Amino acid sequence: MKNRNFTLLAFSVFAFPLFFACSKKDNKPAKTKTDLLVQLNWKYDNSGFDTDKNGTIDQDDPQDACITDNIYTFHSDGTGVADEGATKCDPNDPQTVSFTWELKTNDTILNAGDLSDNTDATILSLDDNHLVVYEDIDLGGGVVLRYISIFKH
Repeated sequence: MKNRNFTLLAFSVFAFPLFFACSKKDNKPAKTKTDLLVQLNWKYDNSGFDTDKNGTIDQDDPQDACITDNIYTFHSDGTGVADEGATKCDPNDPQTVSFTWELKTNDTILNAGDLSDNTDATILSLDDNHLVVYEDIDLGGGVVLRYISIFKH
């Protein structure tokens, strides 16, 4: 009987914390897209053309090192900094450029002013590790190319 009580006691000691650990709710609110953008710096990962517009790159567009080492920092106040990284495409370019940004259309469009001529990019996905955006480039004559850019931490 002693052995059985000991076994029951041992089971209770180990099972009790597991029971409550499993039933514990995670009350953290889900991160917003703003939270995800500003939590860490972003760096180029990959880019290319999505010829069938299914959300994946079908034709890679390799970039030079002077692009792939750039670092983008988004601040929660709608400002940001683009850093040229170790390699500049043009040695006369400034090391950093400030920009403004905003999320539009129910957080589906990222507008990063001062970074390019066409500053609206549609967000395909955004999580703790990756930012995937695309732009539709109208070449005229009914030809539209979709260009995907992927960034990572």
